[in-house]
Order: sequence, then C-alpha cells, then structure tokens
Amino acid sequence: MKLNILIFQALFFAFFLIACNQKKSSKCELLEIKPNSIVFYYPDEQKIDSLIKLNNGESNIEESLSDFSNYISEIIDLYHDSSLTIQISNNRYFSVNDSVIDRNDLNSDFGIIISGNKNNLSIHKGIMTDLDYMQIIEENK
Repeated sequence: MKLNILIFQALFFAFFLIACNQKKSSKCELLEIKPNSIVFYYPDEQKIDSLIKLNNGESNIEESLSDFSNYISEIIDLYHDSSLTIQISNNRYFSVNDSVIDRNDLNSDFGIIISGNKNNLSIHKGIMTDLDYMQIIEENK
C-alpha cells in the first residue's frame, strides 16, 4: 500500500514537471512549505481578471485584496521576530510534508496554510481579520 502511494506521488510530480515545463507559467511554480511556516494565498492575476470580467467589471475583488493585504500586514508585523516563516503567494501548487496541494482543489481564492513544527498541516479558507488569523496561528503553530 505504501509503495502504491509512493509510486502515485512520483507519477504526480513527474506529470507536474512535464506539464509545467510545457506551459512555462508562474501557475506551475511549486512553493515548498517547510515546518514552522505560514503561507497566505491569494488569486493570481488571471483569476482576478476573470472575476472582474465575469461580473461585467463590477467586482469586490479589489476590496477583498485590500482587506486581505491589510489583515496579513498586521500579522507580519506581529510575528516578524518569531521563529515562523511567513510567505505570501499566488502560486497554484504548494509542497508540504511530501504532498502537493493544488490551490484549485481548495475552492477558495484566499486563505492561509500553516505547517506547524510537528509536521501538522492546517488550511483555512477565506479572508479573515487579523485577530482571526492570529487565533488560528496560535492554535496551529
């Protein structure tokens, strides 16, 4: 069983690398999330453009991006002297604990991924206030 999982992971990585080499897209970049890390994810430029077009130029995406930016800047200020690594990314793929997370499978344009110091992983979808993010970080680091 474990061999099947390892084979599947190897095939997935091979497929991922082949597909990304053909596309040469920033969406294909794989961001490695190490222990004691926090990644705030947000939509890439193509997704933002598609949301604006979908709503005939009327979209709350700019307001969402502004709120997200303000809240995570508070978190960055709060944790800048801690042992946590904080990243902000619009990558589609994340590598953590020998697994790959495809952000499209999360069904959320915004969120936070926390990789704690004991290889525990926590994913929280959506935009939250800085106080909400702080509580989630404290519970999962």
